[in-house]
Amino acid sequence: MIADYDAGMSAREIGKRYGHGRDTIMKHLAAAGIESRVAVPSDEEIATWRQLHAEGLGFKTIAKRVGRNHKTVRKHISERTVHGG
Repeated sequence: MIADYDAGMSAREIGKRYGHGRDTIMKHLAAAGIESRVAVPSDEEIATWRQLHAEGLGFKTIAKRVGRNHKTVRKHISERTVHGG
């Protein structure tokens, strides 16, 4: 599993290979001391996403434009909006 992740496979792909969900794979990797490759978006990135959303773009459109997962975009826009970001 670690070798697969180090070789560039995603946690989702590894999960399919071994019959587990992505979250389970990430927990096993974390327990082995392996850090996630997913970068946390910067405040500037989130501000850009919020601006695009305010202009009427949907989460999936924003995600394609910035090279992120639409669920990540939605999560961070929603968190910042709820907390008054």
